[in-house]
Amino acid sequence: MLPVDTHAILTRDEVAAWLKVKPRQVERLGVPQINLGRKTRRYFATDVLTWLDAKRGGAATSAQAPRLTGSIPIRGARQA
Repeated sequence: MLPVDTHAILTRDEVAAWLKVKPRQVERLGVPQINLGRKTRRYFATDVLTWLDAKRGGAATSAQAPRLTGSIPIRGARQA
């Protein structure tokens, strides 16, 4: 399950749901994050995808590259 927009800004809980891990594990894994202040961290979907690709072992070919077809629920987002 991937975010629809590769430029989406996600919370720790949203990244955890995407990766199917507990929220605390997102920090332990070292997923790249942006610190916006006291206890406010956000994650760019593109950074998470790049990090996942590096964990997989390098540059993905077009056949291996993740496709952005799924979506994750974003709290407070309106459904169109």
